[in-house]
Amino acid sequence: MREIRDPDILANIQVPDYMSMIDVIRRMNETSMQILVVIDSEKSVIGVITDGDVRRALINGLDFSARAREICNTSPKTVVGFQTEEALKLMEGYQIIRIPVIDNQNHLIGLYKYEQLFAHYQHLPSSVKVVIMAGGKGTRLRPITDIIPKALIPVRGKPMIEMIMEAFCVQGLSKFILSVNYKKEFIKAYFNSRDEYVDSVVFIEEEDYLGTAGSLHLLSGLVDEAFFLTNCDILVRADYSKAFHYHKSEANDITVIGGLKRIPVPYGIVKMEDGQFLGIEEKPELHYMVNTGVYIIEPGVVQRISKNEFLDMPNLIRRVIDSEGKVGIYPTHEDWVDIGSWAGLKEVPEI
Repeated sequence: MREIRDPDILANIQVPDYMSMIDVIRRMNETSMQILVVIDSEKSVIGVITDGDVRRALINGLDFSARAREICNTSPKTVVGFQTEEALKLMEGYQIIRIPVIDNQNHLIGLYKYEQLFAHYQHLPSSVKVVIMAGGKGTRLRPITDIIPKALIPVRGKPMIEMIMEAFCVQGLSKFILSVNYKKEFIKAYFNSRDEYVDSVVFIEEEDYLGTAGSLHLLSGLVDEAFFLTNCDILVRADYSKAFHYHKSEANDITVIGGLKRIPVPYGIVKMEDGQFLGIEEKPELHYMVNTGVYIIEPGVVQRISKNEFLDMPNLIRRVIDSEGKVGIYPTHEDWVDIGSWAGLKEVPEI
C-alpha cells in the first residue's frame, strides 16, 4: 500500500464543489489517480468522486454542467491522520483502493493507495471472446484501402486491428473471432503467418456485405457466453472487466459502451433572449456521450439474426428492445479514438 503525502499530488486531486462534471472528468483523466476529493470554500472535505460516481451520474442523465457536489459521494471512507492499519481495514471491509487522509479540521493531508488489493474481483473469465468486425471496405481511408484492407493499415508500426487486439489482451481477453469479407485473403494470410495467433484467432467469412451486425449470425456454435463486439477501427480506453461485470449485474442482453466526445465549435456563439443580444461565447466545446462501436452481447442475441440477413447494429438493438430484451449503456470517460479516418489516425495514443 502506498502512502501519498506529496502536496502537489494532493493539490491536483482536490476540486472545488462548484466544478462542472466535464471539468471533473478532465481532472480525473489528467491525474490518473482514480479519485478526486471535493472541498468547499473552507477547503474542508465534503466528498469524493471516483470513476463509478461519474458513471452513475451519466447513467442517471445528469448534464455535463452538473457540479461536483451533485455527483460526489458525501459519505466517503476516510482516516484521521496516517493510520495504515485502519486504512487497510477499511479497504478490506468495503473493497475500495483509495482512502483519503484528513486532519482534525477535515482538511486533506494525504491518501492511501492500494492498486492490487482487490484486483481478483475484476478478473474476466478466460473463455470470453472478442469479435472484431473486419469485413468493411474502409471507404473513409481511400485510396489506401483500394490496395489493402483497412484492418491491416499500419498504426504506430503495426496493423490497426492488431493494435486493437493488444488493447484487449492487456486486460486478459485473448480469444478473437474476426469477421472478414473485403480483401479477406490479406487478413487471413497475415494472422496465419503469426505463430502467436494460431490458437487464438478464428475467422468467420461473409459471402455478401451484411451490414454491421448481419455476420453475427455466423457466430452460431462459436459463442456460448457473453462476448465483446468491436469495430476494427475503434480504440477505446475502457476497463473491460468493469464493463463486463456491469453487463452481467444488470442482466443486459446488449450493453453499449459509450464514450465522451468533445466537439469544438470554431465560431463565436451568439446568445440572445426575446430578440435581445446577451453576449457571445467564443468557440465553445460541446460534449456528448456517443456510441463507441464496442458492445457486450449475450449469445441469445445471435439467434435473432437470420442467415444472410442485412442488418446494422442500431436495428439489431431495436429488435432486442422490441422483443422485451434489455439494452443498457456503460458510459466511460476514458480516451477513445476513431482510427478509421485520416484525422483519427493522427490522434492514436501509445498502448
